[in-house]
Amino acid sequence: GNLENEIESTPEMESAELLELSMSIDDEKQRKALLREAIELWPENWNAHLELIEGTLVEQIKQIRELEIKAFHKWEETDQVGWINYEERPYLRLKFMLAVILFKQGLLEEALEHFENLYEIDEMDSLGARYYIMSIYCRTYDFESAYELFSDVPYPASEDLSLIHI
Repeated sequence: GNLENEIESTPEMESAELLELSMSIDDEKQRKALLREAIELWPENWNAHLELIEGTLVEQIKQIRELEIKAFHKWEETDQVGWINYEERPYLRLKFMLAVILFKQGLLEEALEHFENLYEIDEMDSLGARYYIMSIYCRTYDFESAYELFSDVPYPASEDLSLIHI
């Protein structure tokens, strides 16, 4: 039989497809309609929510912060094991993105909080939060924490050149 008919389509899959489709549409009204439809199918499609965010940088950061809080409450209902759990990845990606934006805007204290949470949640550090953490420690002259992080890394940190060269 036709393989496509055998794979049952889920609301999440349909939502992801609509998000992808929206990326190729120039008409802003049509694009937003598809994104809203994607969110209706799967309210936790954080990427679709992100695509709808508009305004000045300050307004966008405020909206992403609010979205992260909403996503956090949904994430609390998961097993909370980190990146290996696919269900958690949309939240972890969103949190990482917010942290990177805050970092780039020089909001280091707030960024650090998000990066440290991510590093705690996912001991494999699949997103690379430790590099930003190290960078913030060095930029804020917190060399004690920097050394602690360097010593904490499960493999010889001397092999992780990125951790040294930030």
